[in-house]
Amino acid sequence: MLQKKADIDMTLDSFCEMYEADVRLRLKENTWLTKESIIQTKILPYLGKRKLSEITAKDIIDWQNEMRNTKGKTGKLISPTYLKTIHG
Repeated sequence: MLQKKADIDMTLDSFCEMYEADVRLRLKENTWLTKESIIQTKILPYLGKRKLSEITAKDIIDWQNEMRNTKGKTGKLISPTYLKTIHG
């Protein structure tokens, strides 16, 4: 559980900082590094500055659709397996 109470008016950036403080030490290093990479490179650039109270289901669906149309380093669309990892 989060050690501090999350406020719905905090940004997703701030929430993710709390999330890291809460879960990082309970995960294996590689597991955390994978989560951190996804958070920093896929989620926060799209939604990070938004308040939790302002993120809607449509925002999440739009983000998921954008991820489905994103090309990776090789110039190919992100693989379905990696998309499952991103979407949890």
